[in-house]
Amino acid sequence: MERRTGKVNRVISAGAAILAAAVCAAAVFLFFRAGELPVGAGEEPARILEECFARLESGDRDGAAELIAGDGDLVPEPEDYRAAMLWNAQRGAWQLEVLPEYGQIGPDLARRAAVTAPDLRPLRDEILAGVQSRLEAALDAATLKSEIYDDTGAYRSEVVFSCLDETLEELCRDLGPYGKRQEVTVRLAFEDGQWRAVAEGELISALTGGAIRAADALSGEQITEEYEQFVNNLISSALEGLVAVPKIYRLPENTVVAPLPDPALFGEARTAPEALSALRDAPLRPEGELMLTEETQLLPYSRVSWYSDETILAVTWQQRLDNMTFTFCEVAAGHPSQMRRYLSDNDFHSFKRYTPTRMAAAVNAVAALSGDFYQYRGFGIVVYQGEVYRSDRALLDTCFVDRNGDLLFVRAGELTDEEAIRRYVAEHDVSFSLAFGPVMIEEGKNVVPPGKYPIGQIQENYSRCVLCQLGECHYLLVTVSKPLNPVLNLSRIADVLVSLGVPRAYTLDGGQTASLILNNELMNQVDFGEERNMSDIIYFASAIPEGGR
Repeated sequence: MERRTGKVNRVISAGAAILAAAVCAAAVFLFFRAGELPVGAGEEPARILEECFARLESGDRDGAAELIAGDGDLVPEPEDYRAAMLWNAQRGAWQLEVLPEYGQIGPDLARRAAVTAPDLRPLRDEILAGVQSRLEAALDAATLKSEIYDDTGAYRSEVVFSCLDETLEELCRDLGPYGKRQEVTVRLAFEDGQWRAVAEGELISALTGGAIRAADALSGEQITEEYEQFVNNLISSALEGLVAVPKIYRLPENTVVAPLPDPALFGEARTAPEALSALRDAPLRPEGELMLTEETQLLPYSRVSWYSDETILAVTWQQRLDNMTFTFCEVAAGHPSQMRRYLSDNDFHSFKRYTPTRMAAAVNAVAALSGDFYQYRGFGIVVYQGEVYRSDRALLDTCFVDRNGDLLFVRAGELTDEEAIRRYVAEHDVSFSLAFGPVMIEEGKNVVPPGKYPIGQIQENYSRCVLCQLGECHYLLVTVSKPLNPVLNLSRIADVLVSLGVPRAYTLDGGQTASLILNNELMNQVDFGEERNMSDIIYFASAIPEGGR
């Protein structure tokens, strides 16, 4: 719990240095003159890429797969038939060209390429116009209005969807007018004796006309999910007012940078009643009541701050409880994927450290909490994006977070060896873990150990940091500033949280490390007045793509 000096950096652009190392490496590579490119063994990579593109343009999907690294499929065909209809029409309109520029990315090579593919986003208005035209024609042709309208006077959903399918079929006959040209970097890896194109986020985004806008590599399953989500939401927007098609919003697990939250959707108020009035019509709320109520007495001179869109609600405030200053951030997320962990530079082995506010800005977090500072100690179980990176199980309680967004607690030593850890991660579909502890609250009861714990000085006077789960995709982030009298032990904090109805809670690294952030702003007072550089954060993100859809 050492002291750090230097001003807290709250400037969003400061995250650019992290992003350059974490997710933009594919866009930064060295260029060479002809004859200087280290092509290695095998055929000249440009010819391989040209042949791959030619096969893709001709519709030779299997032939193209032979020249693509990994599973050999740039975008697997969606299972949903409307998404598949649009995808096949979009793929049939590709125009692909290898450009002269080339270079090197680590052991791999890179070529610049021009990709022209239909941008489906302008189809919203075309779909709406086509469906409305067909509905009018169907109404004119109907013998009875009940063939078109239900008992409430709304269009029958089966009629609307029939008109939708006819409209899509007509549009898919020629998507050429919607072509959009983009220049991208295509990486080539030497695999099985020849160069092969690598299916990465930038290329996938261009081929789908921006339907998939991930900066990182995605698995085939994730690509399909993203494309189907895009088509569902496109149709939902087009049919709004005609028939309800719920929108789907989720984030791919290995996408590091989340969509940028809409600045206009942040707000603040000086009292709890004012804040609750402003949030009365929030599009997303937790199933239960908010912990913030009209009776909540805020810390003097503090405020309630929030962010609210269709996919997330995050509300922060401060209270004085039992002579301790609590900073709360209550978060309701629309999908479990919006709860995420970020390691500095997106790399378990990175030795760089940044302030939590800087890391939060780098990944476009709505709200964030400092993590377990895994770099500071060499023990504990560390899982990141489903992969086990460290398996020291003997000393610390572990909080596993599964892909349902639930906190799963395992006590120190319960998992007997690395094989047991990997089996647990697979069987419980674990996304990431946190290795600090101890477990504070379970089934609504204070379970803080009465004696010693290997780290965290749980009986001593330090500021604290706590992650709580209140319900399904419903969380409470907590920091507690130390009071004037030195009695701030962990069990006392657990008692306060239990009294507030918290059913599950886990301890994270405290002291100067404890930071709670909303909109890239530090919301709590940290020890020594300045944030500590550290290795990781837990963050919550909006799932609405930038620009909306």
